[in-house]
Amino acid sequence: MQSYINWYNHREPRVLNENIHDNEMSNGDHIDGINALVGDRIRGEPRDATEDEELGNFDKLEEGAKRKLYPSCTNYSILKFVIEMLNVKVMTNLSNNVLDMMLKLLTKVLSKGNLVPRLTYEAKKILRDLGISYKLIDACKIDCALF
Repeated sequence: MQSYINWYNHREPRVLNENIHDNEMSNGDHIDGINALVGDRIRGEPRDATEDEELGNFDKLEEGAKRKLYPSCTNYSILKFVIEMLNVKVMTNLSNNVLDMMLKLLTKVLSKGNLVPRLTYEAKKILRDLGISYKLIDACKIDCALF
């Protein structure tokens, strides 16, 4: 049928543009992104907190970026793990209960002395204590109205 049109996403025709690239980061870019985040926070302007408190947060942030997830781990810090786990949670719309179950399982599976938080609350608290937070805004990727 030549007159039939395939519609995608709220009846917009699918447009293929080779100049548009997906915003996904490669693993190496992600690691560099976390290191850049630490550097940005360390070099950032002091905000509402006193300078001593802010310096304490910077020290914690740098320490979190250097602390291994478990003793023999070479490629994950506690900060990187928490950021990636919460990113997966947000991107896949996982509930707190599901993430709690996954974190508890990882705690059991990994070697003793691991720093995996046992609950979603603990993971969020790690970031909050470091002065990092996120706010999930429920919005359609293709600009539809939300009611």
